[in-house]
Amino acid sequence: LPSDNRGMNHNYISEIKGAPNGVIWFGTLGGVSRYDGKEFITFTTTGGLAHNFITAIHRAPDGVMWFGTQGGVSQ
Repeated sequence: LPSDNRGMNHNYISEIKGAPNGVIWFGTLGGVSRYDGKEFITFTTTGGLAHNFITAIHRAPDGVMWFGTQGGVSQ
C-alpha cells in the first residue's frame, strides 16, 4: 500500500497490534498508522484500504497484516 509520513492520522484509536519486530500498528477512524519507534507511516483508502475506519487488525502466522474495516478486509 502506498503511504505518507504525516504521523498519527486520527486521535480515535480503535485497535492496537504489536508485531515481533517492534512495529506497532494503530487502527483509527482515518486509516492505519504504523510506528517503527522513529516515525509514523499512514495508510488510507488512497493507498488501497477498503475503508479508513479500521475495526480490527490481525497478524497472520506468515507475517501478513490484515485490516478489518467498515468497508471490508484489506491486506
